[in-house]
Amino acid sequence: MFEHLGHIPEPSSKKDVRDFKVYLSLLFFAILTFIVSWAANQGPITSAYNSRLLDVSISANQLNQQVVADMPRLSVFDFFIKTELENIQLNKIKIHVNGLYDLEALAKLKLFHNNTQLGDISKIDEAGNIYFDINNYNLDKGNNSFQLILNPSQDVRVGDIFKFSLVDNLSVVLSYKNQIYSTKAAWPIESGTISFIEQGSLFAYNNLAKKEFLTSAQSAKQIASFSLASQAEVADLQQIIIDYKSDVDLSGNNFMLISDDKVIATTQANGSQVIFDLDKLSVVGINKNISFDIVTAGLPIGIYNFGLKNIKATGSSSGQNLFLLEDIDLSTVYIINNYLEFNTVQADNVLSDGWNTLSTINLKAQKDNVSLDKLTWFVEEIGVNINQIEVWVNDQLYKTGINYTNNKIAISWDKSLIIDKDGVDIKLLVFADDLQNKAKIQSHLLIDKDFVDQDDIFTSNIVWSSDNIYHNSYLLPHLPLLPDILVN
Repeated sequence: MFEHLGHIPEPSSKKDVRDFKVYLSLLFFAILTFIVSWAANQGPITSAYNSRLLDVSISANQLNQQVVADMPRLSVFDFFIKTELENIQLNKIKIHVNGLYDLEALAKLKLFHNNTQLGDISKIDEAGNIYFDINNYNLDKGNNSFQLILNPSQDVRVGDIFKFSLVDNLSVVLSYKNQIYSTKAAWPIESGTISFIEQGSLFAYNNLAKKEFLTSAQSAKQIASFSLASQAEVADLQQIIIDYKSDVDLSGNNFMLISDDKVIATTQANGSQVIFDLDKLSVVGINKNISFDIVTAGLPIGIYNFGLKNIKATGSSSGQNLFLLEDIDLSTVYIINNYLEFNTVQADNVLSDGWNTLSTINLKAQKDNVSLDKLTWFVEEIGVNINQIEVWVNDQLYKTGINYTNNKIAISWDKSLIIDKDGVDIKLLVFADDLQNKAKIQSHLLIDKDFVDQDDIFTSNIVWSSDNIYHNSYLLPHLPLLPDILVN
């Protein structure tokens, strides 16, 4: 390679040593000149960089949408490209589309980055691939948000369905310092499904876990709670219509509609309906629910079935009237003059030979005096025998009928026990013997699962009366009580 440099002489004197050093310098310069010349013929020199910093993450919003067909503008695919360096460039994007649609709708899709339109579609192939030539568009360091925008009112029809995706690493072409490189991501990157409907609609669901409840007359009470949601478009609410069924006419009774802890409408019942007119704007967003509570200032004695009958609203995009998809049952409210309140009284949980206090409960009349006629406990004996049972009222032995069969202790009074607002403590005592190691007695007050007719009322577990009308424990507040457990 270096024949033209000649034979390298051996140094024999100081002059020769100096000449030898000069010779080596010339040789080094010649070699360096050759390397530079050779590299120039191979193309530009590539600067080294930290490849980890070129890592690019790609993600997308996968929210499903139902959209009104004549909505003026819609983002059908939101995706994000996150970079770690400045000056990374976007060159091409290929977006794949599945669904039911007309090709003419695809031709007018626009791609935006931070409200800036990026080029136009260069090609749409028969496989449903949409190609955008971006022309070396500089990405921001950090998160870059992209939106694929469609104008539905132009070409989409009711029933059209779109689903967009970036299929693989050939779908996004990036470059850095004039080098093309592939991106890594959890392919495919997909949008949600976008389906087009004629107009928006509203649907409702009940917020109450327990739709039946009991309360006393003339006390303020929440009688319903529900939420509204909108499909396809934002809805501006104007009116909420509640109906009720009862033998009692509520005309003139006051009702309040509450949302976000604020009273947004007040009205009076009229006939069989309670209609709230919303003076202030209430908006139900797409996939953004709004909740409402209905409160009364007090209801007469009776049974009431409340339901959400209809909604009046306007679609903000379509401008059309929106209605409830279907009405829903809200609540069944039993209003009585008075009722019993049950509370547990903490007792010793140590089991021993002889008499033990198995359970202590406190009973109060919520308003006026009520009469107690029957209580029932479920009892389980483990390694112990119960030989005797007594009932004490306010720390005095009380004569009652006692029936202990099938693990149930039923207590009944020949003459009803009067319960007033100050309350009465009732203790259930048992005499235990033949205790084994780790003996246990556990019990709980049995409640009723449904109302029964007056003729069958004494088949209930708990029986009480007010104004000569008998009731069981169904829907009484504060029930069930915690179980009682005695162990040795």
